[in-house]
Amino acid sequence: MGWGGGRGGVAVTELLADVGRDSGLIVAIFFSYVLIAAVTVMNLLIGVLCEVVTLVAAAEREELLIGFVQ
Repeated sequence: MGWGGGRGGVAVTELLADVGRDSGLIVAIFFSYVLIAAVTVMNLLIGVLCEVVTLVAAAEREELLIGFVQ
């Protein structure tokens, strides 16, 4: 069984076996698509994480500055 096989997910291994019988080029294009999609999502999540860290650091810096001034 592939990913999520038997649980309503996509059986990737079965899909690739079916497609691979027809064309190896299609399998390469499919793997490229999956790789690009995974890297894009990872980049999005890293961007969100960096933005949150930047905002928290700015808030902490401002809080320390207010405490220092008082």
